[in-house]
Amino acid sequence: MQCVYPMIISLITVIIISIILLPKLNEVLNNPDIKQLIGNLEFDLSIVYIILSGIQVLFMISPASLTSISRDGKNASFMKYIPISYFRQILYKGLPQIFINSISVIIIIGILYYAFPSIGIVNVLLVFISSMILNALNSYSMIIVDLLNPKLEWDSEYEILKQNNNRYFQYAFTVIVILILVYLNKVLEGINLNLAIIITSIVFLFILIIEL
Repeated sequence: MQCVYPMIISLITVIIISIILLPKLNEVLNNPDIKQLIGNLEFDLSIVYIILSGIQVLFMISPASLTSISRDGKNASFMKYIPISYFRQILYKGLPQIFINSISVIIIIGILYYAFPSIGIVNVLLVFISSMILNALNSYSMIIVDLLNPKLEWDSEYEILKQNNNRYFQYAFTVIVILILVYLNKVLEGINLNLAIIITSIVFLFILIIEL
């Protein structure tokens, strides 16, 4: 059950936020003045990077990967003895957070398509792919952080979730991702939007491959 608690907490959090915010968001987007403002906005790379930055911030809701090793407690050494490579164990441990964050990604992309219906399905798919690569990078980066600095001495899962200094690495990682997006926005300014999003995906995919 140790691996299930963070997942359940995160899923409930995402669902509650969605239930509370989506009706209000729908009301805002249907406001004539807001509709006119959105209609005048140009869907460009800056908008894409703002969306990706917001998605990265939402990724901080789930602590599943950030506590993936710590949740094993004193049994963490068991990883050394089971007949599964470390690489596969890390891959498996990253899947719960990737699944949870995928829900946030789908919600944000859905809102994006609803707010900017003229952007086209191709742009939506490209942004979705970039978001999912960023999702995987975030998940496995946090597993590495917890692997290097696990909290194995605990009496309850409350201690892992609330007294874990690894949270600061999550904040730092989010800032770094946003800074990379700001830099890419300057470097890729002026080129085709689809090509810019593809290059962005390749950059984060390259970082993920190096990390794993």
